[in-house]
Amino acid sequence: MRRRLPWSATRVGMACLVAGLLVLAGGYNYPHAWWLSRFVADVYPNSGADLVGASIVVLLIDRSTRARENEERRRQLVRECGSSDHTVASRALLELDSRGWLAEGALAGAELIGADLSRSRLVAVDLARASLIGANLEGADLSRAALVEAALSGANLSHAVLEWAILIDASITGADLRRADAAGAKLMHADLRHADLRGADLTRADLSRADLRGADLCAVNFTDAKLDAAVLDGMRYDAHTRWPAGFNPPGLILPGGQLQKAEAQ
Repeated sequence: MRRRLPWSATRVGMACLVAGLLVLAGGYNYPHAWWLSRFVADVYPNSGADLVGASIVVLLIDRSTRARENEERRRQLVRECGSSDHTVASRALLELDSRGWLAEGALAGAELIGADLSRSRLVAVDLARASLIGANLEGADLSRAALVEAALSGANLSHAVLEWAILIDASITGADLRRADAAGAKLMHADLRHADLRGADLTRADLSRADLRGADLCAVNFTDAKLDAAVLDGMRYDAHTRWPAGFNPPGLILPGGQLQKAEAQ
């Protein structure tokens, strides 16, 4: 909310304006006889220039004040997005979106540790280098979101939509990605150690050089995914895990679909 000048300051300003006009008229009238037409003809050019100059100064000050207040509001909303109270975080996210700040990258590098952004719409949002450790993103729509180098350790991403999201170099250790839809996601060099990916859809995803040590890959769909140089030591999978054509995963599946930890290659 914009600050308003107190009534006393407004009255002083008006008094100074009236006094200035009286002094101007009196000063002009003293050496001349009073002729309104001549007074206007002599005074209005300079007065017009002064008014234009004063108006520019006022507009610049107002613009600077607005920019400062908007920046303060933007920072406050980003802080509120990190709230563990879903209502507070959701309301802040909606206002950021309505003001266009979300599209401008307001959440890039933001501290959102433990935030409750479940079921939030974060389509194509820039969250690069954001800290979302332990955040609740269950059912959130993060399709095409930029999560490069984002910290998502221990985050709840179950049932989240991560289609074509960019998670290059992201830290997702111990995260819950059960039944997440990450089709086409870019997960190159991502750290997914001990992540729970049961039932996740990773069709056409790129997991080149991703670290999946100790991850639970039961019933994961890796159809047409890239697993070039991915680290799979100690990961788990079952008969329902669908691997890319021609891919030979480490480890064994015991009779009856029982889990067998994969041995190092």
